[in-house]
Amino acid sequence: MLARRAQLFRTRTSTEPATLVTPEFLSVRSFPPLTWVVEDFVQEMPESVAHAMDPATAWLRSYLSHVNDSAGEEIHILSRLYSDVKVKTLFLPATSKSDLQDLSKLEWTKLTPEFKKELGDLKQHILGSLHARSFEGEPMTGRTLERSLRFIVQGLQRGMFHELPSIWMTWTQQVAEMSLQDADTWFSSFLAAIDHDEDPLPLRDFNNKVEDARTKSVQFYMELLRDFDVSPDIPELRKRMAVHFQHKLILYHERVQRWMGELIAREKDAFAKLLSQRELPFDPDLFRKKGEDAIRQLVGDFNGKLQVFASRGKHPVHGKPAQMPVFTQDPSSQLSTDLHTLLSARELENEREIAQYFKAAVAAAEEAVDRELKVLGNKLLGKAQIKELHSIVQSRCWQAFEDKLAGHKWMKLLHHHKTHKSLVQTEMYENKMARFNSANDQRLSAHFRTALERCRSSYKTRKNNMATPVSEDDLKAEHRQLAASVREQLDEDGRDLQDTDAYRGVLRSLDTALDEGLTQIRQKNVELWKVHSDEATRCALKENDAVQKNCRYICLFTWVPMVHKAKSRKHLLQCLSRSGTGTRMSQSMQNQVFEDWYNKELAHDAANVWTNFCLFLVTPIIGFLGLCLVTGCGRRPPPPVPQMPQQYGFTNSCQRPPWG
Repeated sequence: MLARRAQLFRTRTSTEPATLVTPEFLSVRSFPPLTWVVEDFVQEMPESVAHAMDPATAWLRSYLSHVNDSAGEEIHILSRLYSDVKVKTLFLPATSKSDLQDLSKLEWTKLTPEFKKELGDLKQHILGSLHARSFEGEPMTGRTLERSLRFIVQGLQRGMFHELPSIWMTWTQQVAEMSLQDADTWFSSFLAAIDHDEDPLPLRDFNNKVEDARTKSVQFYMELLRDFDVSPDIPELRKRMAVHFQHKLILYHERVQRWMGELIAREKDAFAKLLSQRELPFDPDLFRKKGEDAIRQLVGDFNGKLQVFASRGKHPVHGKPAQMPVFTQDPSSQLSTDLHTLLSARELENEREIAQYFKAAVAAAEEAVDRELKVLGNKLLGKAQIKELHSIVQSRCWQAFEDKLAGHKWMKLLHHHKTHKSLVQTEMYENKMARFNSANDQRLSAHFRTALERCRSSYKTRKNNMATPVSEDDLKAEHRQLAASVREQLDEDGRDLQDTDAYRGVLRSLDTALDEGLTQIRQKNVELWKVHSDEATRCALKENDAVQKNCRYICLFTWVPMVHKAKSRKHLLQCLSRSGTGTRMSQSMQNQVFEDWYNKELAHDAANVWTNFCLFLVTPIIGFLGLCLVTGCGRRPPPPVPQMPQQYGFTNSCQRPPWG
């Protein structure tokens, strides 16, 4: 029993912390060799062992052995405790009673020969196999012996080897309780040695190690009680081990949660690194697809690792298995959410990078438009030139826009392309060209206004210098040449600009001025001819006066305007034919001179004739109406007022017609 307790003491020392150095002779699995010396041995060896090489040892082994009924195996108790067991027998040192009473008084020569021989064999056996105990790989010295003794004393003070009680029952109960405590403490030491790596053990390995510790503790507990008639309390041991297991499980769960967070962080860092390796900008659709594929792959691998890690293994015998800790969010879902967040952030960066490319493309298009328009400066352009400019600017604008995106053809398929193209079309091309067209129109208007004033001034000066009076044909021919010269001057100022609205408007204004000038010069020519025909006009007035004096109460010359004008024309033409000036005038010019003379100098006489004519028409109508009122014919609808034919110039207002 003492030998077994000593052996268990050794076992317990193996679980002590590393700070307490255990002597090497206490850490071996078995005791050193045992030599059992039997004194005063005079018996004969049994026949069963007499033929053995070492009959005494064989006899002792047979004496100290028993058979295990369950396995039928012969077990040598001392052989299990000691590395080697030898038996040495010593014969009687003396044969007389007096010598045996006090062998210290007996000289060596007086000892029996058998005793001296066997004692010599014993001495040779012990000294031949004896060697110093080792400590830290070297033979033990006084200093290392002191350290070994100190270790043993400290172990005894810590209760690693309990005192033997004086009463067997008390000792048995104490052994049972202490065995339970020792097994519990040993299990705690086993748990302390589990899961000390940087990463936590997989759940299967953790359960296996814990169950192995439980099994060893139970076996240790059973070994402690082997030589005692005590029923082992396995449930109590399991209950105590469960307490240690719960504390260990809390620490294990904390490590697993921390490790899981670190694992998720590593996966996120790896994914972020993968995303950062993708050079931006990138096709958003392809970027999203590849990102989703990578996330599915990472989450799938993570799930596989998690499932392998969370596998519990076989069900334990001596306690409950460890479970995975409860997470506030499923790790796979958390990883998927975090990875999608990283992907969305990278997509946002990609969108900003794409926007920068389109912004640069818009700026390039604007620069191309400004460059083309800047080359022209304030140059005046016609419609054809404007149309050609539009084509060139539009081509350069879109070429600059597309060149900025040429390195990424997929950008043309994005909605950004359509949006920014519309922006370029409206803001950079149409608006700028509209402003340029407006400025060009203003410059054209200012240019042609100046040109028109210059042409008008030149025309006015040259028109005033025209020789008059002349014939109508000569006047028209000379004025036609003057107008053509003025138009050529305008064309010279508006070279390559004849297709513009400003040119056409100025040309219309110039034509109007030329027509007015022609009318004025013709009128001036007629008046000058009239001035030169003064003798003929006085002659015609005399003829008119003569006719008017010969008229009595009713005379067509003084009452009918057409007759008055016709006779006046006749008188003037007759007078002109008799004058020298009239012979130089064409018939058309003579008619024009008459019209001018009749409308100006005979205006008063013509007005009197028209008054008389109106009175002649109105008087019968008034009389007829009065008669109707008297006779009652007013019930009938009044007759319509006679309408004078418009072609003769008559109006109901009795006013003078425009033609006189």
